[in-house]
Amino acid sequence: MARFLKVVFLFFLLLPSIQMLAAEGSDVLVLELKPESADDTSNRIFEYDLADTPVVSFTETGISVSSESLTTEIVDCVYSDVVKMWFRLKNATEVEDVISDKVRQTVRFNDGVTFCVEGVDNNVSVRVYALDGKSMSVAIDRMDNGVTVHLDGLQDGVYVIMVGNQRYKVVKR
Repeated sequence: MARFLKVVFLFFLLLPSIQMLAAEGSDVLVLELKPESADDTSNRIFEYDLADTPVVSFTETGISVSSESLTTEIVDCVYSDVVKMWFRLKNATEVEDVISDKVRQTVRFNDGVTFCVEGVDNNVSVRVYALDGKSMSVAIDRMDNGVTVHLDGLQDGVYVIMVGNQRYKVVKR
């Protein structure tokens, strides 16, 4: 019963993140399960596109994943079979140029820790937030034509960087 309560608590803790990721339609729920038999040597991986809005149910004994438009196999499993469950971004390295107020902005996410925006005022407001909404303290270099945000002091994870009125979601690994 205690494990069930922990899983339910974790689910409600993750629910806002699940809803936010599903709304953007670009992320995947990954469920890793133990091998089906002793002869199998690798874990089973199931991926669910959040754009398909899969239904994840937590019961006293296990997890069930289903959806009307689901293209991946429906899973019903006991908690002891679950190795881990996480979210993965489909296009984690894809960054597009942004055109705002007729000024071309170039966005680069170098080496997974340095985020650069060119084509903005050097006095533009820059903020970095964790997914829980907490404001993060980071080093910011201001240039004549842009800003560079250094994420190397942060733990690995997903962050929202606000540069002026533009928002960027990045994954630091």
